[in-house]
Amino acid sequence: MLVSARPEYLSLVLGKIAHGLTYQSGLQALDAGLPESSSSPLTRRLIYDRIHYLLRHLISLVPTLPSTLHPLLAQNFPHKRQNQTAQVTYIRNLLRVTDYCPELADRILATVVDRAIQIDVEIQVEIEELEEQLATEETD
Repeated sequence: MLVSARPEYLSLVLGKIAHGLTYQSGLQALDAGLPESSSSPLTRRLIYDRIHYLLRHLISLVPTLPSTLHPLLAQNFPHKRQNQTAQVTYIRNLLRVTDYCPELADRILATVVDRAIQIDVEIQVEIEELEEQLATEETD
């Protein structure tokens, strides 16, 4: 209702949704979850399901939303030095977005491939630095 009544909040709401797809955001939501006396435990999967439900609903309300959403999804991609869990969680959530927003599929896949290349280059640089360090230690 907020986005329908006040379109200027769309970017802010989408930014929060994009951030909500990250691993850290899911962890924070679990920490601030339901009281322990609640009958249904709050799981990371439930949090992500709710975020995807909200995003799917917003896409049905605002046809131009994908053009605003993609830059925010790319911006919230975990840094290449973050751990594997953070990377995999975000990629899984992005791929899930492509299920109900196919117009973003090409751009999301391009973003994922680009990030994979960045990580690969980073690993290669670290391997080369390690090999150089070992070579200098052997000559000493």
